[in-house]
Amino acid sequence: MAIKTIIVDDERLERALIRNSVNFAGLGFALVGEAWDADSALELVQKLSVDLMLSDINLPYTNGIELAKQVKALNAAIDIIMITGYGTLPVALDAINNIGVHSFLLKPLNKAELTASLMKYKEKFDKEHQAGPAIAYNNPLAEKAITYIRTNYRDPDISLAKVAKELFVSEGYLSRIIQKGTGQKFTAYLTELRLAEAARLINVQQLSTADAAARAGFKDVNYFYRCYKRYTGRTIKKSIDNMD
Repeated sequence: MAIKTIIVDDERLERALIRNSVNFAGLGFALVGEAWDADSALELVQKLSVDLMLSDINLPYTNGIELAKQVKALNAAIDIIMITGYGTLPVALDAINNIGVHSFLLKPLNKAELTASLMKYKEKFDKEHQAGPAIAYNNPLAEKAITYIRTNYRDPDISLAKVAKELFVSEGYLSRIIQKGTGQKFTAYLTELRLAEAARLINVQQLSTADAAARAGFKDVNYFYRCYKRYTGRTIKKSIDNMD
């Protein structure tokens, strides 16, 4: 079953670069349309049976984040991979946690990173279509757990065990509930929340890396460096240099 995909970018050359950077068909994706702004993207979403949208954040008139919200309002099952520069990285990370964006890619687009992101999404897509939708957002416990984590992620001592004790459930059961509700394991979800906050503090409030990491809940700045590199594919220094 080919994954129906659209590309959204206001620059024709950028759309061509994305289209030609990997063998979409060979990876199991069908490119069914392209759009240059939010309005044309929404037309495609309403007209076609879209599974995945690759979208730049910087779009004219209505940006990619607002577009993602509108797409999710039309069809929550559509997944989105955002394409961003470092300057909008905090926004992209926040969109993963608040809007349900699947993942993000940093510019300049890297073929290996795009391929890896697509294959990670395909694995998720295949599992859902084999086992049926496994969404737990309607589960009050899942909502309570996610709210608790989002409220307390800056606490450096928060853990799966601590959340489970707070909600009077076993760690194993809570772990499954969180993964169904967020699409991620507890540690990955917690780390992305902290990375988004640290990136915001560095980019917007211009805190030092060490201060931002500590305020976001990282006990060890070196662990923050490793997490940042693992999630973005770049060092924090390189990202800050690109921003400047």
